[in-house]
Order: sequence, then C-alpha cells, then structure tokens
Amino acid sequence: MSEKELKNNIDFKGFEDCEPYDPSNPEKELLRAILVGALNDLKKKGFERRKATEFFLSPDDDYVFSFLSICDFLRVNPGQVLMVAGLKEAPNTDEVERIKKNLFKDWD
Repeated sequence: MSEKELKNNIDFKGFEDCEPYDPSNPEKELLRAILVGALNDLKKKGFERRKATEFFLSPDDDYVFSFLSICDFLRVNPGQVLMVAGLKEAPNTDEVERIKKNLFKDWD
C-alpha cells in the first residue's frame, strides 16, 4: 500500500463508541420535561390536576406543545402514556409497569 493510500485509510477505531450528536436533544429534553411535569401534576389535587387532565385528553395536535404533538415528536405511543397516567384503562398492573419501563428507558 502506498503512503497516499495509508493517509486515506485512517483507522477511526477510537470513535466507534461515540454516538453522533443529535441537535434535537435540547428540544426532546424540554418536551420530556413537559410530559413528566404533567404526569406529576396528575398526582396533585385541584387546579393542577384538572389542567393536567385537560392536557392529556386534548385532541389538539396542531399546537407544538400539545400532548399529541409531543408524543409524535418523541415517538412515543400516546395510548401507553395515558395508561401510565391512569387516564386510560390498562389490561393489568403488570402491563402498566412494563409500559412504564419501556416508555422511560431512554429518559435519563
């Protein structure tokens, strides 16, 4: 192999473990925070709970911060989120725990 070919065949093994930067990460974190905040508001009483319930049950998907738009952007199943939130009947508690584990597995 010539010297020129060696220069063009640089070994990038040092970068194999690196994941490419996702420029949408800040937006995803914001939308995750909105979902988690709304889930926490469901545990409260009064106004906060009522507004959180309205947020989850709203059919609006045009507004960027609507529940359905957030689910679409984060690629999560809105029905599963509603089961975890207790706003949609789940087959059983084991199913809710499985969904919760899978739904939030990448949310560190």
